[in-house]
Amino acid sequence: MKKYQIIYADPPWSYADQGCQGTMANHYKGMQIEQICSLPIGEIADENCVLFLWATYPMLKEALQVIESWGFKYKT
Repeated sequence: MKKYQIIYADPPWSYADQGCQGTMANHYKGMQIEQICSLPIGEIADENCVLFLWATYPMLKEALQVIESWGFKYKT
């Protein structure tokens, strides 16, 4: 299997706020945090892979959980 040194991920986060007209549910199906965490991203990551994970501020706690579950460490 090919391993990647850089992974840019923009998971389809499910948001609790469904009141906005521009909500993601109008455009694509979201995934629960458990589903995102279970994606086998660690299997395609090279030993020294860098992960760029897109998340909005309301999802920061969940994003940190995803980073760890995929086998990465958060760094600034």
